[in-house]
Amino acid sequence: MRSLTLTALCMGLLGLGGFPPPAAAQPLEFVSNGSFQDIGPRYQGTGTVNMVVAQGGIVELQFQDDFAVPPGPDLEGWLIDGTTPTSSGDVLVQEYLSLGPLQSFTGLQSYELPSGVIGQDYDAVIIWCEDFGVLFSAAALVQPGG
Repeated sequence: MRSLTLTALCMGLLGLGGFPPPAAAQPLEFVSNGSFQDIGPRYQGTGTVNMVVAQGGIVELQFQDDFAVPPGPDLEGWLIDGTTPTSSGDVLVQEYLSLGPLQSFTGLQSYELPSGVIGQDYDAVIIWCEDFGVLFSAAALVQPGG
């Protein structure tokens, strides 16, 4: 009896039966994407951003490797619920969700949205200088088929 139990345990650990196999990795679900645009000659941004549903239902905002903004103090990523702002004044009259400080001025980075936040409710992502209240760059978010 002991060898049968040991055999079943080993088979399960090797994925040969006895235990269900691990769940297959869930593919990312695309929610929306956008491209960063310059805000005047002084504040510029380039690159793309994708909003996806990652494994476990976590919604993430993913800046792609082509993302770049000029260095600045206290830059944050914000989601905007409303029209894509073209000036700092436009930002202050809209609902927003701060995703916190930028991880880098360039390249790949990912920001997890708080639990319960519905990504489709946001129309744009911006790069915002919290210290001086200045809009650096904005990207309108477009949903598939939209």
